[in-house]
Amino acid sequence: MTLQIDHRLDAELNLILDKHTDTTSSLFWEEYYDFIVMSYNIKNRHGMSSLSKILKEKMVVNQKQLLLAYGHGLFILARFNGEKIYGDGFCV
Repeated sequence: MTLQIDHRLDAELNLILDKHTDTTSSLFWEEYYDFIVMSYNIKNRHGMSSLSKILKEKMVVNQKQLLLAYGHGLFILARFNGEKIYGDGFCV
């Protein structure tokens, strides 16, 4: 069974990737961090594999950096909210 990603997340991710040709700019990162926060608050969010696939399709040059920020950002938000992140805890 494949998880159906919430359409709001796909729309937001596509919007910021299409809007910013430079994914290393501070303007891009500000919006990408907002996307991470939005993702944390929606259960049917991208996992690392599905996000990686989109970044590759969009030919994003700093894919690894974006993936690391996404994973770390979600874990930081989970810890901030008192969730366990290992074992049976929060999952990206």
